[in-house]
Amino acid sequence: MSHQPLNDFLLINTETVLELMEGAKRLAKKRALQEYFSYLENRARKKSFTHFLRRIAGKIITTGLSSLGFELKISNIKNKYVITNDEKSWSLDFLLYVIKRRPELEIKLFDEKDWQEVIKFVRNKIYTALFSELHVNDLFDEYDVRLWKVYNAFSRRISFRQGCYVLQHSGKEYRLPVNHFEYSVFFHKLGLPEVPSRVLAQVKGKDVIDGGAYVGDSALVLEGLEPRTIYAFEPLVENFALLNRTIRINGLRNVVPLKMGLGAAKGMMNVTPFGSASFRSDIFEGSTRTRAETTTIDDFVVERGLRVGLIKLDVEGSELDVLLGAKETIEEHKPVLIVSVYHRGQDFFEIPKLIKEIEPRYEMRFLNLNRASATFERVVLAYVGLY
Repeated sequence: MSHQPLNDFLLINTETVLELMEGAKRLAKKRALQEYFSYLENRARKKSFTHFLRRIAGKIITTGLSSLGFELKISNIKNKYVITNDEKSWSLDFLLYVIKRRPELEIKLFDEKDWQEVIKFVRNKIYTALFSELHVNDLFDEYDVRLWKVYNAFSRRISFRQGCYVLQHSGKEYRLPVNHFEYSVFFHKLGLPEVPSRVLAQVKGKDVIDGGAYVGDSALVLEGLEPRTIYAFEPLVENFALLNRTIRINGLRNVVPLKMGLGAAKGMMNVTPFGSASFRSDIFEGSTRTRAETTTIDDFVVERGLRVGLIKLDVEGSELDVLLGAKETIEEHKPVLIVSVYHRGQDFFEIPKLIKEIEPRYEMRFLNLNRASATFERVVLAYVGLY
């Protein structure tokens, strides 16, 4: 699929999104014509023509479609990407945020090597908000597709032994009580390989905040940085029990599990369980809710006397609030930041600006940590170079 020149998108704003929506409109027309001509060709092939006439009929239809500038592709579920309700919900949130708030984000906040990925993410957010399914090549590039085979090989390294799931990868063995070895965590290592080694070395002996610890999967990777302590925050009771089990079966001695959430202020919040995730109930409405204690990173750091080397946040749309409650920690400690920005529209537009406001020296990357998803597992990776 052809892309507009990057110079046309140096500022991501409402006009950018409207332009991409026009592209979605053109795509809808194109796909409708493709499906129609594919239908006609299939009908022609099924008729009792001779082999010669069948070939002529197919050629006429293919030529006619090509003259309109379209490539003929027979509908096949293998090259379709189906948008789940979960992905569509977050994408609609993104689209509505842009329409209502008219935000702006300068793409130059990110490393230039990530600009194309930023544009692809915004485009995919619009497309997944407006369509129910799309052809793979409408959403993914060649590098994405090549990685799918690598992902498949990665998944085959998972086995079940001694009552738990085991992944052998990069010379290490990881154990989880559930089969949930995400590409973003174990294959892409949370984006840590993109941090300069000299900067990453500074995390050793310092404390790590793992916001949205889930079952302890990210703690298994973060433990490799040799931090003093990993504080793993997980407010959902079911996940917290699995987190404790992960700590036990991997023999992790420097991971402290905390059954509480993080936010902009201390207090209590309603949490809605949803599959592997948990949401604040003012973000995601659900029939089942549970109460959870919350604290701020700033308060927690002061109370424990921590030296913070890294903060990882994947808190299902609450990332901005958590960062607002961590401003003093970020300003003083300048930790490496790994922050999910794919959930809500405000995350993508406001989080990079907030990080720069707190500490202008932060360098930022926009990373795609799951090439098999059109919009999920996108993070802002930020760090301050040595000075």
